[in-house]
Amino acid sequence: MSNTYTQKSKEKSRREIWDSTIAKLTYNRSRSSIVTHDILYEFYSKAIEQANNYLTPDEKEATNHIFSDFMEFHNYTYGNKQPSDLKVAFFCGPEPINDISHLLSKGIRIENIWAIEKDKGAYNQAIEQLKEEFCLVNIFYGSIKDFVSTYPAKFDIIYLDFMNSLVSKDNNPLTGTIDVLIENDVLEPLGCLVINSCYPDKTDDAIDILTSFFEKQPFLHRSILGSKNGGKFHESFEANGHYEFDQCKAFINVNFEMAYSQFSSESLNLFSNLIHPLRRILRQPKIKQLIFNKEDCYTNAITRLFREDLENLGDKTGGFDFILCSDQFSDLHFAHNTIKKDLKPFRGYFQTDIKGTNEKILDTIKLYSLAANVEEGYYDAFACDVMNTVKDMQYNLIENTRSAVGLFCDVPMIHLWLSLIIGKYGHPYHINYREHKRHSYTAKQRKMCLDIFTLDQCRSLYDWLPTLELFAIKFSHPVHQILIRSYMDLIFKTQHYVNNSHFSCNILCYNDTPNAVLQEMEDRENIIDEDL
Repeated sequence: MSNTYTQKSKEKSRREIWDSTIAKLTYNRSRSSIVTHDILYEFYSKAIEQANNYLTPDEKEATNHIFSDFMEFHNYTYGNKQPSDLKVAFFCGPEPINDISHLLSKGIRIENIWAIEKDKGAYNQAIEQLKEEFCLVNIFYGSIKDFVSTYPAKFDIIYLDFMNSLVSKDNNPLTGTIDVLIENDVLEPLGCLVINSCYPDKTDDAIDILTSFFEKQPFLHRSILGSKNGGKFHESFEANGHYEFDQCKAFINVNFEMAYSQFSSESLNLFSNLIHPLRRILRQPKIKQLIFNKEDCYTNAITRLFREDLENLGDKTGGFDFILCSDQFSDLHFAHNTIKKDLKPFRGYFQTDIKGTNEKILDTIKLYSLAANVEEGYYDAFACDVMNTVKDMQYNLIENTRSAVGLFCDVPMIHLWLSLIIGKYGHPYHINYREHKRHSYTAKQRKMCLDIFTLDQCRSLYDWLPTLELFAIKFSHPVHQILIRSYMDLIFKTQHYVNNSHFSCNILCYNDTPNAVLQEMEDRENIIDEDL
C-alpha cells in the first residue's frame, strides 16, 4: 500500500474528517445547525427584553409560545439521525479500503457509502481491493458530473480529496466539481462538505487570482497583512491605505501560503451563498418573474451600477456604486479582475451561460449586488409585487409602527427583506463558520489544505415564512418579526467576515450577550506525524 495512505498525518486527517463529520450530523446535530435552541433563545429573549415597552400584554404573553412553536418546527425540519442513517460519498482512488473500514467502524451502513472514481485504472484497482471483504460497497466509475446526473440522491457527507489546488488552471476543483455539487443540491439541507486540496506553486497567475479575490474584500485575515497581533480579521486593503492592485499583490506575494489558506476557507461562500441561489432562481422562469423586473429593466440597473461618467443621468440618478463603494462588491471585482487579466479557469467560468437562460454566471453576482444595494437607486430591477412586499415589511417594522426608532443596534433597510426572499426561493447553503475546522498536513512532498465545512440551508427560517404574497402579513406581528430578525442576525454573525452583505445592517444586539459576537474562524491546525 502506498505511503500516501499509510503515513501517520494522512491517517490522522482521515480520522478527523470522518469522526468529526459523523459527530456533527448525529449526536452533535442540534449544535451543528447555524441556529441552536440556546443561542437563538439568547438573541430572541434579549431582543424581546429591549422591545418590552413597545409590546402589548397579549404580545408579551405570546413570546414563549411563539418561540416554542418555532423550535418545534425547527427540530422537525432538521430531525435526528444515527450514523446508520447517513449517506456518504467520497473520491475513491485505488485504495478506498481505509476510508470504508473507518466509516463502517463508526456505524455507517455499507449500502450508504458511495465511492466515485473517474480513472479506469484506479477504479479497477479499487474493485480488486474490495472484492473479498467489502463486496457490497457502491463504486461509481465516472466524474462527479456523471454521478449526479445518474444518481439523483442527497448525501450527508461528501469528501473531495483533490490532487491539485483551488486556483489551478486545469481541472479546477471550484469551477468544476464543487460547483456541480452545489448547483445540483447534492448535499442535504444540513451537511458536511470536506475539501482537501494541495497548496499551489507560487506562480504569477496564482498570485493574481488570490490578489483578485482579496483586493476588495472588506475584511482580511491578519496573516494576509502579515500581522500577528489583535483579532484574527482586520479591515480591507483600502482601509489600510493600499488602493492599487500591485500594492495588494505585494502582500499576497509575501504571505502567499496564508492567502491560499484563507481562499480555501472563504471561496466556497461565493458558490454556495451567492451564485447558487441566484442561478437557481434564474433557471426557474416563474420564480425569476416573481422576483425580477423585465430583463431590460434589471440590465439598465446593472448598467447604472457600473456608471463612471456624470453625463446623461436622466431620471435614474443611482449608480457609481461599483467604483465608489468597492468593498461592497468584492465578488464582482474578483470576477472582473479574472476576466480582465485572462486568469483561467475563472475567466471562462464567470462567462459561462446558465443553461436555459439568457444570463451568464457573472450575472448572478451582478443581480445579488443589486439586491444587497437596492436602496442606492436600483428598485426598478425588481418586480413591482416584490417591491410592494418589501416596502410593506419595512413599514411594519416595530421601529416604525411603535415609534421605537433606535430600538436595536442597526436601523434595518429593505435589502434585508429581499435577501429573505432570495433565501426562500434560491436555497442558499450558508456556511456555519462557528463549526468550521481547518487543517494542513504534508502528504509525501505536497502540503495539503483541509477544510471541513458545515453547510446549512436554514430551511427552518425560509420555510417558516409563507408564500411571497403573504410575507408582510407574517412579518406584521412584532413577535414573529423579532424571531425572524433574530435568526437573520445569527446567520449574519456566523459568516460576517466572509460574507458581510447577506443580512447586513440587521444586528439586534452586539456584545450584549455571550454569543452576540461576530464569529471568527479558527486558525488552521497543522497535523504532523508526531501528533499520533
